[in-house]
Amino acid sequence: MSFSLSKNFLAVVAALAGTAMAAQASLLDLAPYYPASQYAIDGSYIVRLKDGCSLQDHLNLVPGLLDLTILELPFNLGYSAGLLDVTLDLVRQDKCVQYVEQNSGGEWLGLEDQADVEAYNSTSILEPRDVDAGVGYALKYLSSNMKNPADDSYHYLANSGAGVDLYIMDSGINGAVPEFEGRVTDFINRSDDPGFNDRQDHGTSVASCAGSRTYGSAKKPNLLNAKIRTKTNRLIAALGDIVQRHNSQKSVSGFKGSVINMSFRTGASQTASEALKQAFGAGIAMVAAAGNSKEDAAGTFPCNSGYTTCIGASGSDYKLADFSNFGQAVDFVASGVQVNTVAAAGNAPVKRSGTSFAAPYAAGVLTVFYGYQGPNLSPSDAADLLFYNSDGGYIENIPADQANFMINSGFQKATGGQPYRMGL
Repeated sequence: MSFSLSKNFLAVVAALAGTAMAAQASLLDLAPYYPASQYAIDGSYIVRLKDGCSLQDHLNLVPGLLDLTILELPFNLGYSAGLLDVTLDLVRQDKCVQYVEQNSGGEWLGLEDQADVEAYNSTSILEPRDVDAGVGYALKYLSSNMKNPADDSYHYLANSGAGVDLYIMDSGINGAVPEFEGRVTDFINRSDDPGFNDRQDHGTSVASCAGSRTYGSAKKPNLLNAKIRTKTNRLIAALGDIVQRHNSQKSVSGFKGSVINMSFRTGASQTASEALKQAFGAGIAMVAAAGNSKEDAAGTFPCNSGYTTCIGASGSDYKLADFSNFGQAVDFVASGVQVNTVAAAGNAPVKRSGTSFAAPYAAGVLTVFYGYQGPNLSPSDAADLLFYNSDGGYIENIPADQANFMINSGFQKATGGQPYRMGL
C-alpha cells in the first residue's frame, strides 16, 4: 500500500530470483520453469504466454494439448492444465511461452470453533447514525476513540457500505442466513464443490464479520459469493471474473465500488501477482489475511502482495494473537480471537478465531469508505484512509519491524461533520 515500502522490497527480491532462473533456462532453450514453493500440486501447471501470442496457435503447436481440459486464464495470462512431464517439456519449447509455474494449493485461515454466542436481537430500522450495544469486543474496539473503552457499543454510519460490492472469495456463503438480510448474491463458483453453499463452514463466518446485520463492521454492503478452491489457478480465474463484473458495474446507477476479502493463503505465483495487479488497476481494494502459522508473513501469499492490505489478528487484551503471522508484510491488526460470527448453519452464532476473521473487519470498513466517497476512491487512497483512522501503538507485543496500527472505523474520531477522518 502507499504507506508501506516493505512489500516493494520483497517484490524486488522475488524478481531478482526469477531473473536468475530465467537465465539458467535460456541456456537450455526452454522457457523458465518455477516449482511451487509451498502447497505444490503434482502435475498441475500455469503456462504464461508472451504478449501477442495466440493461445489457440500454442494449443495447435504442442501435440496433445488439444485433447486436454485447460483453464484459460484472464488478462491474456495464458492457461492452466494438468500435464505429463513429456508434454511439459514440449510446452516449454514453444517460443511463445514466457514461463511455466507449478500450480499450488492453499488453506483457509480460520481456527477451530470456540463457543456459542448468546444471540443478539438487532433492529433493521436504521437512523443516520446508529449504536448497537453488547455486540462483543471486536466491534466495540472498531469504533472506539480510546483504548479499553467503557462504552460497550458499536457506533456506525447508517446504511454503511450500501452500494458497494464486497466479494467474499472463500468456501461459499449460505445466503439464506437471516443475518444477511437477502444481500448475498451467488456470483461465481470456481471450486470443485457444486452449488454455492458453504460446506466448509468458513466463508459464511467471514462474510458475517464484514457485512452481517449484527456482527459486521459494515451493515449494508452487497455480499458477492465468490466460491473458490484454494488453488492458485482458481484465484487467478476468480480475479478475472470479478474485474469483468466490476468494470460492467461502473455504468450502473448507485454503484459505489468494489472490495475483495481473501481469508486464505496459496503458494506464491508471478501469474497470480499479475492478476492482483490487474484488479488493483481496475480500482478494486483487496484485503488478505496474514496467516495463522506464528511466522513472518513475508512468505504468505496473497498477504505479502503489494496490491493487498494484509491483516493480522489481536485479542481483547490488545496483544497480537499467539497464532497470528507477523512482520513487515502485515499492514494492520484487527480483532481475531474469539470474535462473534455467524455459522453456516445459521441457527446460532459462534465465537471463532483466526486471521480469517480479522481481515473481513477491515474489508467491511473499506466498504464504509467507498459507500461514502464512491467508486472514484482509489485502492491506494482507501488504504490511506485505513491508516488515518487506525489506532497507533495499541498492540502491546508487536514485533519491532511490524507497523503497530489497529483497524478502526474512525466513526468517533471524525470532526467537521465527516463520518471518519479524511487525513492526519
